[in-house]
Amino acid sequence: MTLKKWNLWNYKGFEIEESSKPGTDKFQYFFRLKEADTRKCTYCIWITADVVNAKSNKASMHEKFEDVIESDREIWVKWVKNKIDQGIFSDFALEFSASGENEINLSEAGEKIEF
Repeated sequence: MTLKKWNLWNYKGFEIEESSKPGTDKFQYFFRLKEADTRKCTYCIWITADVVNAKSNKASMHEKFEDVIESDREIWVKWVKNKIDQGIFSDFALEFSASGENEINLSEAGEKIEF
């Protein structure tokens, strides 16, 4: 998986690296948490193509993804900080689709979840 790195920041002793997975028709954005250079967990944002298309009228999917990041990133950062504040360090995905918002605990899924 080739990731495009966006931001690196710290919160309450954790290093958080943001990245996205380009070249797909579904939006995938990641917040990877590290503590002392050790991976702690990953929080994912998944947005279906229909929701991405509704959020941006740009021609290319790349430009649409950038619009979505610009408009919604702060909401996702709040979600990540809330997980950290609550001491929840399992892999999670926050999925946005036509049917709404759904939070998935990937650590408890037991199998790979296809998005």
